[in-house]
Amino acid sequence: MADGGDLQLHNSGAAEEPRVGNPLSSIFRRLLAAPPEIWIFLFYIGVAIFLTWPVILHFNTSIYGHPADNLGTLWINWWYKNAASFGGKASFSHMVGYPFGSSLGFPAEPLGYLYTRFLLLFTGEIAAWNLDILLSFVLSGVTMYYLVRYLVRDRSVAFFAGLAFLMGVFHAAYASYIGGPLAATAWMPLYILCLLKFLKEPRWRTAVFLALTGILVASTSIHYGFFMAVFTVAFLAGRWVYSVIKGASGGGLGHSVRARLQVKRRTAMLSLTVILVIVIGVLPFFYLFVIGYSPPGKWPTSPLPGELRIPKYRAASASTPIQYLAPNTNNPVLGTIGKKIMGTSQGIFGNTSYLGWTILLMALACVFLWRAPKKKKSEGIDSLEAEAPRFDAARTLWGFAAAGLVAFVLSLKPTITLGSVHIPMPSYLLGIVAPWFRWYNRFAIVVSVCLIVIAAFGLQRLVVRMPRVGRTLLVGILAVFLALEMILVPPFKTLNLEKVPEVFTYVQKLDKGAALAFYPLKQTGPFITSHLMFLQSDFKKPMLNGAMPNSDGEAMRRTVYDPYDPATPATLKRLGISYLVLFEGSVAESGEWPLYSSRLPAGLEKVAHFSGKGLFENASVYRITASLAQVVPLYLGNISIPYLDKAGEITRVLNQEGTVRILNYTGHDQKVEVNMPVYNAFLHKRVTIKLANGKVLLRSVLAKDQQATAEIKNLVVPPQGIDLQITTTGGKHSLNMEELAVFGVLNSSLQLGNVVVTPTS
Repeated sequence: MADGGDLQLHNSGAAEEPRVGNPLSSIFRRLLAAPPEIWIFLFYIGVAIFLTWPVILHFNTSIYGHPADNLGTLWINWWYKNAASFGGKASFSHMVGYPFGSSLGFPAEPLGYLYTRFLLLFTGEIAAWNLDILLSFVLSGVTMYYLVRYLVRDRSVAFFAGLAFLMGVFHAAYASYIGGPLAATAWMPLYILCLLKFLKEPRWRTAVFLALTGILVASTSIHYGFFMAVFTVAFLAGRWVYSVIKGASGGGLGHSVRARLQVKRRTAMLSLTVILVIVIGVLPFFYLFVIGYSPPGKWPTSPLPGELRIPKYRAASASTPIQYLAPNTNNPVLGTIGKKIMGTSQGIFGNTSYLGWTILLMALACVFLWRAPKKKKSEGIDSLEAEAPRFDAARTLWGFAAAGLVAFVLSLKPTITLGSVHIPMPSYLLGIVAPWFRWYNRFAIVVSVCLIVIAAFGLQRLVVRMPRVGRTLLVGILAVFLALEMILVPPFKTLNLEKVPEVFTYVQKLDKGAALAFYPLKQTGPFITSHLMFLQSDFKKPMLNGAMPNSDGEAMRRTVYDPYDPATPATLKRLGISYLVLFEGSVAESGEWPLYSSRLPAGLEKVAHFSGKGLFENASVYRITASLAQVVPLYLGNISIPYLDKAGEITRVLNQEGTVRILNYTGHDQKVEVNMPVYNAFLHKRVTIKLANGKVLLRSVLAKDQQATAEIKNLVVPPQGIDLQITTTGGKHSLNMEELAVFGVLNSSLQLGNVVVTPTS
């Protein structure tokens, strides 16, 4: 026994000696033991990199997508980072709308603003933009994954739902053209998840998370905050309707309704607290944005086309039922089908309302295959079998179905026309509740969220009894089909911002005090003049272009809009602008007729010319040599923005009343002669021009199609300037959509050319 004991002790000691194993095998075992979410989210990251390829290789010089509003936002981010170095501040830039500058106002989405400013502490505006877009893809997949996993208790189904939301057409299109708040789709599923948890357990902890996620959604995208408010009401209504119907099947309907309307006092208090916290956390900042964004200057002008919130624009920006079924025209596989269904009317976005046939098929599976889930032993990492009873799941589905239906209806046109009768639709109410909102088709993202959740329940019904191999194969096949129908072009197409046209390199080397005006003098603001404004981050010189709406820079832009006007060089010189840059021929992004240097007036000296066929490549730089303008006319009130036609003729539309303000820079009374070209295209009418004190300077009658020049001689303009008020009587003409997009006013009663003001003493 002693020997046996010794042997036993020896064997025990041998067992404690360290084993020498294969380190690769150990690593492999550790990887297998990792939570499956790690692999799912790494896959999502890989998909996001693929969708934006090759941005990851050119993170500081290229961005995902196409040149559009995104470049305007990049300029804003550049200004945020560099305002102090130019002696400015984040909320006001003197680099655009020169010499007046422009207010950028309080950010509408303060959390998004703070997040961007944080990124800009460590990197430039391009890299910060790319990181934000990449994260928007990945986080959209992650939050949808957790929402669906919570609902169906199945990781494979949650993986599919997250992938569907990550690759959704809506997000990809808006991320590639606009970005910023409209790319921040990730927080909506997170808010819905917190809402579900609060409804299940209404206590302070879940209430806090619900309030925080509500603020998170609205403070990163005011659009999506509004959408989630609509979603919440519709979702709760859908759940309540189901409860009433279910309760009525077991007793009287009246009793069921009364029972379902009863709410516990604690739950009511928590709910009201959540609402109050979200309102306090969001609305004051939105109010500051509204009152601070582009405040009116000294010279109030008519609205820009993009500022209009009228039924015609709301109808044009609404979805149609067929758009939810027609593939995006930018899809490399099914895009031709989308073009056959929708034609070419979808513009650059190529139909963002598309939901996906794969998702629709799974949603139908939910409708036809829904039944009570049976208890089943979990099959490893892929299955977390539903724990909630059928009643709760069905009620949740009714909530999502109701919310999706409401969002679908609100995305449609506000009115339908039968003959001469306009019948209001439910979305008509949006013009009353949210008059600032006109892009009704953006409600499609809410429809997409709801349908993906319903589709997840359908897929769960299909895979619940499948073995692991079968469910993996089915989910894999569906993911492939999903990718084929959702993927847009890009990927493999990015915007390289590294190359700068030669003219801007030249401009950068001009003397430090140089200020410029670039022609065509395209409409104002960072989202219309986006590419030019972004290039300012390279040439770093102030310019008249890019002023915000309602600003004095915008009013002056309308005066010097016409480069062929003999008064333009002198007026620019008066503003302190020393160089004029003319992009000759057709500038693709401007939407204007080609400009030609042969038509330019005197007072300009060409100092450089650059030839090329690309955007901004064919350009001439002129030093302004004209004398300073002594008197300058401004077009205010209801006089529209100008339009320069192919023949070089300028037109402004007057909507019954308008003001021409004559500025006097002489410092003393100045006698002038005013010549105002007018054209009456519609109806017989009377035209009156008078001063602010009521003194009539001119009264005339114009027949239809009559063109004339109103002459005012020996008009004395005091140093503070003088207003000529123009009024017309005799009817007006409603502009069509094309004319609205050009002039930005609803009606026309008279057309004006360039007002010529000539000093006579």
